[in-house]
Amino acid sequence: MGKKFNIRIGYISAIVITIAAIILIYIISVKSDVIKLDALPSNFIGSGSGALIGALITYVLLRGQTNHEKEKEKDVRILQKKAEVFQDFIKSIWKIWQDQEITIDSFDELTRQYYQNIMIYLNDEKKLKIIGNELTKMGGLIDKTDYKDCEKLRESVIEIINELSDDIGLGGKINPKIMDEHDRIVFSLRLKEDLLRKLNEELNVYDDNSHFKEGKYETIWDNKNHNFFTFEMKKYTGIKLMIGPIGIQPHLFMVFMADPNIQELDEFRNKGTYWKRILNQVNVSAPIPDDKYEDKTEIPVLNFSDKESMEIFRKEIRNLPEILSKRVKYRLDLWEKEFECKTEKLGYIQFFEKYLKK
Repeated sequence: MGKKFNIRIGYISAIVITIAAIILIYIISVKSDVIKLDALPSNFIGSGSGALIGALITYVLLRGQTNHEKEKEKDVRILQKKAEVFQDFIKSIWKIWQDQEITIDSFDELTRQYYQNIMIYLNDEKKLKIIGNELTKMGGLIDKTDYKDCEKLRESVIEIINELSDDIGLGGKINPKIMDEHDRIVFSLRLKEDLLRKLNEELNVYDDNSHFKEGKYETIWDNKNHNFFTFEMKKYTGIKLMIGPIGIQPHLFMVFMADPNIQELDEFRNKGTYWKRILNQVNVSAPIPDDKYEDKTEIPVLNFSDKESMEIFRKEIRNLPEILSKRVKYRLDLWEKEFECKTEKLGYIQFFEKYLKK
């Protein structure tokens, strides 16, 4: 197969070649006696020159238009890639804000993207310096979770996103006050999810040897509708470990509840209003005794539907999932050894095995 040659002719070369071609035609025409030299009309030369000039002007315009279109296409491709790179970086930044914590791994990923991508496409030295400084501030907040540090993290996130958004001409800017109000609204949902995730981890529900199924947050009638974190037992359908409010008392409790149809446990039920509860219940709002590493915070009323009551958890008790899950596991471990039953001292597994024989 023959080779293809891509020859690009410049303006000067085009002019020289065209003039030479016309002169060559004249010479050949005269030498071949096609036209006598003295008979060569002047208007022929004029028309040839006009054609030459017209052709050159057309060539120059077309060449200029082609170059302009190529540059425009190149600029569009660069802008599209730049927007894509910036959006990926913003997603990484926003993921950190969703977690409301920056770890060494997430910080390492951010700085990698900054050096490999952002610095290539951001040619504004001022913006580069601002973003670099905000990343440095975020690096100083690694593994810090208190509210003041969270506010600083949010400030850096906002600053970086606003600078990148401005650079690609999107125009929109994040308002810190509006963002804080939105955070107040979604905080209860995020806290609920974090609590359930941490409780599942502590109860090891994903292990085949665990006594409990994966937990959920549900509304159950207990003299009135209450919201509980519930963990149904794998072996005994209708038996659930419940964690939630107790009447009007300002704390959380943990108790086993049994479906009313399980008559074998009727003698162990609460004889008052709370018929589903069986045997003893324990306050998990209270600190673990004799544990010097335990956070001694007393957990106040937990009402996910009340934004005002959520503020203490959003601003002060930000480690509630860790505190509560640890206390639940501690109390459950005690019940595994001793779950009071009349004069007997049975663990809760022994208790259900004894009274729910199949």
